[in-house]
Amino acid sequence: MILYYAIISYCLIGTCSNATDLERYIYENPLPLKECLLTLDKMVVSAREYVPEIRHRSISTLCVRITITKDIEKYKVWVPGKVI
Repeated sequence: MILYYAIISYCLIGTCSNATDLERYIYENPLPLKECLLTLDKMVVSAREYVPEIRHRSISTLCVRITITKDIEKYKVWVPGKVI
């Protein structure tokens, strides 16, 4: 079974000039693809609910195979039910 990490990213300021300006969150538990996609939806809802600045901005979402993902320490960890 192929497993994935759920990752979201968004820009808190008007425009991000580079990747370091992005807020990035990862759900650290590897998931099958269908569960990863559902988790992304939950992460986006949580982000929009708790960060008013991004309610009408785009949020990038991605399910990345765990074998491809490196440097996950550069992401903040998303925990279901906790404020982002």
